[in-house]
Amino acid sequence: MPLIFERIQTEGIAVLSYLLGDTGKGVAAVFDPTQDVEKYVELARSKGLSITHVFETHIHADLVSGARELCERVGSAKVYASYEGGARYGFEPEKLKDGDEFTFGETILRV
Repeated sequence: MPLIFERIQTEGIAVLSYLLGDTGKGVAAVFDPTQDVEKYVELARSKGLSITHVFETHIHADLVSGARELCERVGSAKVYASYEGGARYGFEPEKLKDGDEFTFGETILRV
């Protein structure tokens, strides 16, 4: 199984993002991207991956998300965020709920 799991730390703030991908299928997801979306694009490109999913695990006031910009930049991804408890974001992400599953090559991600 050609799994890629990269942790991306943003300098100067205590924020981590992640890239999960499968090199056999050439697909990847980014979790909690920051505003500097080029680093995710470059990392995916260097691994031969196309970003297809962008997951927001916790949108909050002290971090500016790059999720929508990343989706626009790559043109092949959608933003996914929880709608548990009636969450609202000011934009319409794909709705996630407990138990949803996503497949990246041989890896299954369960929400």
